[in-house]
Amino acid sequence: METTFEGRKIIFSSLVGSWAANLNTPISDEDWIHFVTPSFDDLYDKTMFYSTKMSAELDWDCHDIRKLGDWVASGNMKGITPLFGFNMTFDPKLAWILDSADELALVNLPAFYKCNKGVSQDKMENLHRGTVTENPLITRFGYNTKQAIHALRLLLVLERVMNTGSMRQALWFEGADRDLLLNVKAGELTKDVFITLVNAWHVNHGAEIEAWFMSRPVNNELISELNLRIKELIRQELRGQN
Repeated sequence: METTFEGRKIIFSSLVGSWAANLNTPISDEDWIHFVTPSFDDLYDKTMFYSTKMSAELDWDCHDIRKLGDWVASGNMKGITPLFGFNMTFDPKLAWILDSADELALVNLPAFYKCNKGVSQDKMENLHRGTVTENPLITRFGYNTKQAIHALRLLLVLERVMNTGSMRQALWFEGADRDLLLNVKAGELTKDVFITLVNAWHVNHGAEIEAWFMSRPVNNELISELNLRIKELIRQELRGQN
């Protein structure tokens, strides 16, 4: 695996996607997210590096490490899921963040709820749309089962966080929840049955889950420590310190 992107050191790499949720199948590709330390020019120009690649076997995104701090602080799954990747490599200077993953993942649960609910709704609205690789799913099953599994998974994650208090447990699926999601992925549920299932979830769990998440306090102290740790990491990298 590469150690730099356009001269920027890769500080953290994590295998996410279906692998990190225990929802991968024999034909699943690998989805990696990489984080790099910014260059002096990035800091001076107030920019954050980003690059992406998609193929049949491997997808990856590459981001400035500062994005990880932003995403975690705002309850965004893009920053939380990498903390629990199926496979990870990281610079030792990042060890505190990964050692504190369970606490960091819960720093802003109200925002996490809003983000997951919003993304789930967006995916429900796009069940009839797809990319070039997803259009065959619509032709075969009558709806985009890839969008569907993500829409339902995000709702189940909310329910599981409330029930367990653990993001780590909530993101890793086993048993009946895993079987349900894999059945959706495989097109075992018709579009109407799937929509009825999601609507029933909202009726049975939506109000209780919203009330629970919105009552959780934001851990601003831990957010500040996270940002300070990332700032010090960048400082050391620019100075060439080990």
